[in-house]
Amino acid sequence: MTAGIVTEQPFTADELADRLARVRGSMAASDVAFLIASDPNDIYYLTGARELGGLIQMALLVPASGAMAFVGRAVDAVAFVAHTGNDTVHPYRDHENAEAALGRAVSALGGADARIGYNGAVLSAATLGALRQALPRATWV
Repeated sequence: MTAGIVTEQPFTADELADRLARVRGSMAASDVAFLIASDPNDIYYLTGARELGGLIQMALLVPASGAMAFVGRAVDAVAFVAHTGNDTVHPYRDHENAEAALGRAVSALGGADARIGYNGAVLSAATLGALRQALPRATWV
């Protein structure tokens, strides 16, 4: 489902669709069924979402097909929807565990048993460890 976009768009819909298609092509070539993009720059590249709190754990969940989803603080989820029109979000509150929220979102989107790609330069070892515990049947690449 999508909500209305209420901010100026930095990229055209065609440009974003092309970027997503290229990412999904790379995912397919690497046999990755699910991607966790946790760098705010990568989230911006794929969605145009900006003004997100980059120091707090957030992620764009990219399945091999279907809608992408955002996981982040509730205040960042509001900004994500405003900038992208995509209201597939899994917000968490500041007092909640970010890794647990991310694990629940991946499971809810069918990634619990998936081969999951992530950027090891961005996703901390602690976060990855918590995700491996939350999603023990997933394969991490």
